[in-house]
Amino acid sequence: MTVLRFVFFPFRLLLALYYRARNLRSTGNTLFHEMPERFVLVRPVGLFSMFVPVRDYNYFEYLATLRLLGESPDLQTLILVVPSVEASWAQVEEIGREVRRIGAAGKRVMAYCEGGNAKSLYLMACASERYAAPHAGFLAILPEAEGYFFRGLLQKLGVQVETYTAGKQKDESFEILTRRSWSPSSRKNQEELVKSLHRAIFMTLGSPEGLEKKKAAAFQRFLSERVSFDAQDLERLGFLKKRVAISRFRDHVLGDAPATLPDGVEHPFGNRPPEPVASPTALRLERQITNETTLLRRMGRRAYSPWKMRALPSVALVVMDGAITMGRRQEPQKAHGIQAQPLRDLIYGLAGSRDELVLLYIDSPGGSADASELLFEAVYTLSRKKPVFALVGATCASGGFYIASAANRIYAPAISLLGSIGVIRIRPNLTGLYQRVGVDRRSLGRKPGREILSETGPLSERTKRIVRDELKKSYELFVGRVALGRNCEEKQVHRVAGGRVWTADTFQKAGLIDGQLSLVEVMENYRREAGFPDQQQFRLNMYPQVKTDVRSLVSGRIPFSLGMGHALESLAGEKGLSYFSLASQMIRE
Repeated sequence: MTVLRFVFFPFRLLLALYYRARNLRSTGNTLFHEMPERFVLVRPVGLFSMFVPVRDYNYFEYLATLRLLGESPDLQTLILVVPSVEASWAQVEEIGREVRRIGAAGKRVMAYCEGGNAKSLYLMACASERYAAPHAGFLAILPEAEGYFFRGLLQKLGVQVETYTAGKQKDESFEILTRRSWSPSSRKNQEELVKSLHRAIFMTLGSPEGLEKKKAAAFQRFLSERVSFDAQDLERLGFLKKRVAISRFRDHVLGDAPATLPDGVEHPFGNRPPEPVASPTALRLERQITNETTLLRRMGRRAYSPWKMRALPSVALVVMDGAITMGRRQEPQKAHGIQAQPLRDLIYGLAGSRDELVLLYIDSPGGSADASELLFEAVYTLSRKKPVFALVGATCASGGFYIASAANRIYAPAISLLGSIGVIRIRPNLTGLYQRVGVDRRSLGRKPGREILSETGPLSERTKRIVRDELKKSYELFVGRVALGRNCEEKQVHRVAGGRVWTADTFQKAGLIDGQLSLVEVMENYRREAGFPDQQQFRLNMYPQVKTDVRSLVSGRIPFSLGMGHALESLAGEKGLSYFSLASQMIRE
């Protein structure tokens, strides 16, 4: 290695000098950034991935990009164009944290919106200056509990749904099939959840940056009373600094141009109008404006050192998104859904990898108990060999939390749902439906207890006892696994168990999660605790790798997008970014 350093040092020194010269020529300190509407969690790989159209941003790359932009010494003003956001509330919360961090770093942060929803307003509230189109409309619907109950319809069809549970409130997840309305305990749990989510949202949305307390209180009251409103209402309440037409927004915020369109427009006919001559003000504005790629390139060039030739330490990020099923070992990875058997092999393989840390991003409502136990064992085994942290998405319930509890630590956004620690088994009884349509079913050689797998006829008392005993054992195993993973007593788990769903705040108070941090914040904490230098970068290896092949292209089952490649592809050959190298190294994979 010493010999290689000596041989290549002159070339690296010349490259460093070239980078410094390029930075001296680069200008622009104002970034107009259009936020994406939605995100994906995985990126396709393989030869044919180049044919997949870019549709959505990769969520993890986007968080890292915001952090890098906030750390850029060249960025002075960030202007966010906020769309009508379709991402989850948990993702919106984490993005909002990064936007507020950029403002806290001394940058001027402005937001502009042409209309949107409550999530759009939430992100705008994270900016210190807010603008909107003169006639923009907003629909601010916060999380709420609403359900359709199908018991009456199923009765008319002759269908009965039997539920067998372990955990007092676990069957509430399927009340839509067994009741005509919520049970009292379910209604109470739903109301508590809605209130908790509203409190977490209003921590930011109800207290916008730069808005004094009196005006913030009036804004909160307005949001609690109105669902739809327009930009004029927001300007009156002080939430907006001004209403500006999109065609004049840039010149207005940077050069004090008029905010409204001129009263009349002359349409030239006949003679061709003279070519417009750029004013000194317009030229100055153009020199101020830059883009993400330029800023990140400048950061990479500035941090480049001819002396650094060691490989970056790596971190593995395993995405678990969707319902949990057993799957097959040779089954290819999919963009959505958690297939336990192939994922277990992947997790076991990480034990021998060079990754310093394994991050599990879990966004799952649960699924198969057997599959959850299979993944718990794999994650727990891995967590004894190297640190494993679980990061919660919008939901980490039932089997999702079962798996998460095997990690050394669990982190969740405030606007997320956790819990549902319980076990349920559902059995449809279609005897009445078969009778209605004239179908007769006969069986021979059926063993005792076999009716649990049949969709006709009642269960015998003996079979019901067997089912309840199995569910009880599964529930006790579930609680025991959580207690084992969290290193606590089972009575501590029972306080929030029973099938109920909670927000992150409740779970943190119960000691079942370690904090409410985003991916970037978790990495910063790990870097400090592991003893790495403050500016240490990490290479992030993302799993599972969803391969795009000829079959997927022909059948149309393409896993969405290539992420932020269009903004960051030019960084593939540069190292030295001031944060872990999502923006440079991941594009290379």
